[in-house]
Amino acid sequence: MIGYMPMPEGFLYQREFLLGRPPLSYRHPRMDPGHRAKIFAPFDALLGFDEAICAKQVVYENRLELNEAQRDELNRRLLILQSLTANSRLARTNHVRIQVTFFVPCTDIHHAACGHQGRYETVTGICRCVDPISGTLTVNDLSIKFADILTLDAESDMLDQGNDVC
Repeated sequence: MIGYMPMPEGFLYQREFLLGRPPLSYRHPRMDPGHRAKIFAPFDALLGFDEAICAKQVVYENRLELNEAQRDELNRRLLILQSLTANSRLARTNHVRIQVTFFVPCTDIHHAACGHQGRYETVTGICRCVDPISGTLTVNDLSIKFADILTLDAESDMLDQGNDVC
């Protein structure tokens, strides 16, 4: 019998089948199924598939529009920061530590939010430069456009005072 079937006449491997399984080698004992499964665990048949799935789980939202009072307050704070970091010597001396919340648009071309939605990120660091010509604020090594900034706060209250800056 082969399994549940009778052995056919003239079966080519009848002698080998009747011998049974070869004896276990002492050098290579049988591996239990739990350890055997670990051999194949790092195999990733679809490279980048996990990252693509995780990217689809990111929740994107519409860009928030600031009202007139919020825009004026943000402009006032940017002017104060510009005066505190007008050149590299002032930026090193003042060492202004700020926290900026800004909009990052969706760049995944395979996502439905691409082009019109994004997410808000918050970064904390040293303000290196405020460039009104290019319209960017540099925090650490990250350059942020003025139009993308939602909130701008300093760890000290130096942005809350200083109403005399023009």
